[in-house]
Amino acid sequence: MWEGVIAGVAVAALNGLGAWLLIRWAFDRDNQTFVLAVLGGTGVRLALVMAISVGIFKFTELQAGAYMGSLIVSFLVFQVWEIALVLRRRGRAKPGQSGPR
Repeated sequence: MWEGVIAGVAVAALNGLGAWLLIRWAFDRDNQTFVLAVLGGTGVRLALVMAISVGIFKFTELQAGAYMGSLIVSFLVFQVWEIALVLRRRGRAKPGQSGPR
């Protein structure tokens, strides 16, 4: 069971790392680039999470409930962190700069 939990948290953490890197890269760019990076990046990251999850279920014998439960909970935690990161970076923007332009 714990292997499934660890795997779910690890996959969600990789997804969160990808989000952080994309936000960091796109934040000081124009608004169109920011939106494309965030939304497009989200789609790509979710497709990768799905592909990794299919691979895990196909080639391992991890408990599906433990994996999916920890993946979902961890994913939600990382989503809150991602939103907080954007809001915090936006609050630290220079005067007259409200984040993505």
